[in-house]
Amino acid sequence: MITQELIDYVKTQLASGITREKVTSDLLGQGGWTMAQINEAFQATEQNTANANVTDGLNVSDASTDKQPKNLWRTTIPKSNTGSLRFAIGFFLIVDTTILVLTGFSLFMFWAAMLAVIAIMWAFVHYENKVLSPRYMSSTSKLDKWISALIGLRNAIFFLNLIPVIQVLGFMLLVWGGIPYLLSYILIIQARNKSDVVV
Repeated sequence: MITQELIDYVKTQLASGITREKVTSDLLGQGGWTMAQINEAFQATEQNTANANVTDGLNVSDASTDKQPKNLWRTTIPKSNTGSLRFAIGFFLIVDTTILVLTGFSLFMFWAAMLAVIAIMWAFVHYENKVLSPRYMSSTSKLDKWISALIGLRNAIFFLNLIPVIQVLGFMLLVWGGIPYLLSYILIIQARNKSDVVV
């Protein structure tokens, strides 16, 4: 059973710009509330907000959501990542493995390098879809478009590493651009952590 005090606390925290994840962790760690109670409080807060926005039979929230920036972490980035990874794995298994077998395993080192690229790509996708996406799906930032562009560029370069012959170009891009990319990626994610706007 939740109390009005819990609902008011959640509403106040969200209104002051604190993310849902932070409010949840604070309530679990210090408040002694259960996850079910916390979720119920969030639902009650969202329902109260929706009810407050319905005035004279007109739903004001419909007009206000049009002005809110689209949250790329809810669908766009996870779907793009998942699609890119599935395509890369399929290409690797069908094309690259077929070439390996047809050449009598003489290109095993190239195939192994491609497998390493798939593993690194999977690690990035897993981190972004399972860690960053849940963290950022209740907030937006102007940096999200830049992060999405960095992710798209990275996925394209990883895919270049899976195409025979062009693999050399992809490898050169990874070698020459890998460290600047990682630094940019880390800095922009850190900046994103500080620029949350709760939606």
